[in-house]
Amino acid sequence: MRFQLELSASWTVKYASNAEAGWRFDPRKGVWWLKLVRIEQLFDEAISTLSFGESIDTYVFGFEILDTSEGFGFENTRDYVSYRPKMRLLLSVGQVDWPDVRFLTPAAQWDVFKQSLLGSIHRAAAAKRKPQDFDLQAFHSTVTRVLEGLDPQDFTASMDVA
Repeated sequence: MRFQLELSASWTVKYASNAEAGWRFDPRKGVWWLKLVRIEQLFDEAISTLSFGESIDTYVFGFEILDTSEGFGFENTRDYVSYRPKMRLLLSVGQVDWPDVRFLTPAAQWDVFKQSLLGSIHRAAAAKRKPQDFDLQAFHSTVTRVLEGLDPQDFTASMDVA
């Protein structure tokens, strides 16, 4: 099983990992501390040898961080779930409002991320059109176990972005 994280974000979201790469911004306006690419890698490694049924090869978590205070909205993708049988892919979206998370600690942002990912699996399980041969309960349990086993220090950017 493959795991992919597809990020959609408004331009107002600032990532500490970009600051580590040389980008400059004012951290007093908020920072997303988690390295999403690293989370995706760790997650994919953890479940790559597992199978939850024949109908799904890839779970795509569509993670959206949008700034509703700047006019961006979630209307088009709210509760979005897509089962694509020809591609053997299941995509489900989780959404976070930037004003709610931009001043949180890395640990608190990690909690929000975990809730968003698990919420996306719950939505996929409740979707009208879903794969028949995919054990969403086992997948949810495995994802929960992987989330609990990850160490945020492995994917938290340096807090020295000033």
